[in-house]
Amino acid sequence: MSKRISIAKVTLNPEENKILDKMHRQKVAEVEKLTQTVRELEEAVLAGAAAANAVCDYQRKVQEMNVMTVTFGIFSSTKQQLVAF
Repeated sequence: MSKRISIAKVTLNPEENKILDKMHRQKVAEVEKLTQTVRELEEAVLAGAAAANAVCDYQRKVQEMNVMTVTFGIFSSTKQQLVAF
């Protein structure tokens, strides 16, 4: 069963209409500002994520370099021991 809603037509005087128009424009401007803020926040989040990914990449590269340095160091010391033997 659907309810039937009737809306009465309201007649506004020019002053009331002017006030409502002004309120409507203010609300539209507020929504536009909030939309812009949301866009800026989205961009900031994406930029932060890109920066975090870059940091992770550099950390991984440093770790790889450290492993290579340790491995090369072990290889060099073993080679030196064999030469000394």
